[in-house]
Parts: sequence; structure tokens; C-alpha cells
Amino acid sequence: KMAVSPPGGPSPAMSGAVVVSILMVITGSINTISTKWADITEAKNIDGDVKEFNHPFFQAACMFFGELCCLFVFKMSEWWKHRSVVNRGRGGDMTRYVAIQNEEQEAGHSGDWSPVIFLLPACCDMTATSLMYIGLSWTYASIFQMLRGSVMIFTGIF
Repeated sequence: KMAVSPPGGPSPAMSGAVVVSILMVITGSINTISTKWADITEAKNIDGDVKEFNHPFFQAACMFFGELCCLFVFKMSEWWKHRSVVNRGRGGDMTRYVAIQNEEQEAGHSGDWSPVIFLLPACCDMTATSLMYIGLSWTYASIFQMLRGSVMIFTGIF
């Protein structure tokens, strides 16, 4: 049976979008709080002087390393899907294998794309993130969150 929402109620896809949106707000807040916490952490150096950990470029690089790890997970899942489709084709269910291949070709998903197309957006994102982390080290986390959220509003307007 298919889940049908009552008239006037939210659809299952809409409910999923709301959950994802809430999770993005929560994880974004955790990101800001933990980064600010790292900024105000103090430690004695080898000379005995107390110094703050104020390294916004290092923090941005660590964040992008985490995102790179997500890329490896994505590639592994794509490899696993391809492997299971090929194994089904070898197992005698060739009609299903051919149908999946035809669906991918009709949808324009050849699987051959160059990752270089992400170079410019990634450089812009790295620059913006580094600049935002510099700003976070100079201000309060609450003000930083409001300014970061306003970027989406102004992007939508213009």
C-alpha cells in the first residue's frame, strides 16, 4: 500500500524535506559553536606563553577534508550499485540488467563526467569559508550565524 496523506496534510516528500532542513540547521549550529569554541581555546606554548587557537584557514581545511571523505563514501556507493547491477546481469537476469542500462542512457546518465567542473565552485567555497571563519574569530557566534543565514536570503532576492 502507498502512504497517502489526508487532504490538506503534508506529503511524505514534504515531511522528508522538513526533517532534512531541521537537521541542516542543527548541524550548522553545531559547526559554528565548535569552531568558535576552538577559536577561544587557550594553551601554553613551549615558551610558557598562553596563546589562543586562532587558525581559520586550518579550520576550513579540516572541514573540506571531512567533505572529501563524503566524496569517497559517494564513490563507494556508486561502485557498489554498479557492481550489484553487473552481478545481476551475470546471474541470468539479463533483461533487468539491460532495462537498467537503457533507463540510464535515456535519462542521460552516462556516468562519464569530469570532476574538474567542481574546481571553480570549490575554490570559491574554500575562499568564502575561510573568510567567514576569520569573521567568526572576530565576532560572537550568534552574530556570525545571523550573517551566514542572511546570505541565503539575499541570494534568493537577487
